[in-house]
Amino acid sequence: RVSPAGACCGRYIVPLNLVPMEGRPSAREPDVVVSLKLDDTSDHKFFLYENVVEGGPGGRLWDASVLMAQHLAERPSSHSLAGLRVLEIGAGLGLPGIVAAHQGANVTLTDKARCLDLMRLNADANGVGERVEIAEFEWGRKPRNLQIPYDILLLSDCICHDENSVFRPILKSLRDLSGPETELLISYKHRSVTEDVFWEAAEEWFDITLIEHEEAPTESRDGDFLPMMLYRLKQRQRPTK
Repeated sequence: RVSPAGACCGRYIVPLNLVPMEGRPSAREPDVVVSLKLDDTSDHKFFLYENVVEGGPGGRLWDASVLMAQHLAERPSSHSLAGLRVLEIGAGLGLPGIVAAHQGANVTLTDKARCLDLMRLNADANGVGERVEIAEFEWGRKPRNLQIPYDILLLSDCICHDENSVFRPILKSLRDLSGPETELLISYKHRSVTEDVFWEAAEEWFDITLIEHEEAPTESRDGDFLPMMLYRLKQRQRPTK
């Protein structure tokens, strides 16, 4: 059991109280309960099912997705998610998108085909199934059946490999799926200096602002205690010729 704790992360306190269930007495018991603070007085529990056998890396909960989810949960009323169109790519379990739907957004969760059933299960388990669409989408490929552009685009803990296999396809998808007014939110855990290649390339196309930084997490479900960051990106305005 991971005990509740608070971790300083920029101007927010992110409670990483991820509480694995003690066994699974029935097939409907969730694997993880994530408690997030929605305002100054109340917490809300989100129930998640994991399946790494079928879902691969996307079939489990990652720390950076909780960082993103807490940021969305604490979004001020002046930047309400209600009625906004939100797209999460590489969604895995779908926690950030599910939180956005809980806050009133109309959400599309996307990932590889092997994660789709798990995302649907988690959306329904948290009572937001009617606000969530599920679609297959892989980075770098031409978007199909996606209503571009979206108001907000989410990406959690996907920047963690080498340039050729992940960085370029992700950057292409961010450009394809966003518009001049789209707000892109990217959370990730800094694992290698090779990740700087992604950010250097992204700066050519986007204005990038660091909005959360947790230098030394006191809790980690990933089994490490590496720094986590949350960035906001907006398309750069390019001069017209």
